[in-house]
Amino acid sequence: MSSFGLDSNATATADPSSRPFPLPMHVTILASYVPPHQLGNYVAYAENFKRLTILVSTMMERHRSWEADLGTLEFQLQKTWTIPSLWKHKAGFTDSVDIHFPVNTIQLLRKLDPDVVVSSELGFRSMVAAIYSAFIARKPFILWACVSEHSEEGRGFLRNKLRRWLIRRADAIIVNGKSGRRYIHRMGANNQCIYEIPYSARSGFYDSCPLERDEASSKKLLIVGQLIERKGVDTFLRILSRWAIENSDRRIELSVVGDGPMRESMEALPRPMNLSIDFLGRKTHEELRSIYANSGILAFPTLADEWGLVVNEAMAAGLPILGSLYSGAVEELCEDKKTGWTFVPNDEGSTLQAIDAAMNCSHAELNAMRIRCRNRVSEITPQGCAKLLADAIWDVMKLRKKGVDRGSVRS
Repeated sequence: MSSFGLDSNATATADPSSRPFPLPMHVTILASYVPPHQLGNYVAYAENFKRLTILVSTMMERHRSWEADLGTLEFQLQKTWTIPSLWKHKAGFTDSVDIHFPVNTIQLLRKLDPDVVVSSELGFRSMVAAIYSAFIARKPFILWACVSEHSEEGRGFLRNKLRRWLIRRADAIIVNGKSGRRYIHRMGANNQCIYEIPYSARSGFYDSCPLERDEASSKKLLIVGQLIERKGVDTFLRILSRWAIENSDRRIELSVVGDGPMRESMEALPRPMNLSIDFLGRKTHEELRSIYANSGILAFPTLADEWGLVVNEAMAAGLPILGSLYSGAVEELCEDKKTGWTFVPNDEGSTLQAIDAAMNCSHAELNAMRIRCRNRVSEITPQGCAKLLADAIWDVMKLRKKGVDRGSVRS
């Protein structure tokens, strides 16, 4: 099995090579919405099952700039109550989030009568799906937990109680990396129940980006993302300005792709003459591919991201990562001084050291890093991730058929 499947502490009970393709079953996935950059993953999921139905709480969340697109996927929009809320993290930032309460989940699941229910996140949606699966349909329930240890710091007592209850109800838990695995294990799950399925970028989409850059663009920095507190861009800009002041003989170029409520204040930040910052606003994926091709290094200074798909995209485009260790993708994919440089974003010394290492890396070594970056993420494709999902479901169905009680595979 792929390195992103079960780890060495978990033993698969079914041989994935023996399973049929597609699996002769109806799978229903419950999610808040389908981001357009994940459409290819869902299409690949659908190819692995006789039928895939997606229940979404909203076509697109209010604070997202993306256009909703579910292609030819079979989906239903749920009747949902949505409450705007603020997420206050221990790292000191506040982020706007939508809390969804899809109220017709049991009604729709009864009508669809899927063989397996997969529910994303660790809240109301998954609680209702678990109740349906355990007490009404008595069919497998898989929890898709998009978490990392850092992103989940400071969650309250009641929320943690619900999460432990959900984990006890689940036949399997899917996480996107090792940090998510450690968190879910700490919440009570045995490693045998946990499957790692990372986020993946569009296959081959960035292959046209060159793996060699000229001297002029080899160290040109790029930031891609929302301009909000959680992304840590304002703090990074201040530290980058300090590095530029201390290295006044060097010229630093930075492009920022994205928009958000902090853009105006970021544009107004004082900066030294040798630091050029170009705020480009929102860009399409096609436009972003061209920007990747003309940039040298991706900076990802997030204060909390359970993954960060931009890291996959940039590495596929040949950009080493100057990345925050508070990103699951950076922890998982970025090997310090091999595919980038890692730092703690709210530690100025750590960030300065990583910036200095990146800016003083030789042109030849940077080009070597670009090859390693693309090679590192080339194995993480929508098709490969879909296979891991099908393997996990096949494993769960085999356990069910053998009459293995879900409690026997818990800690």
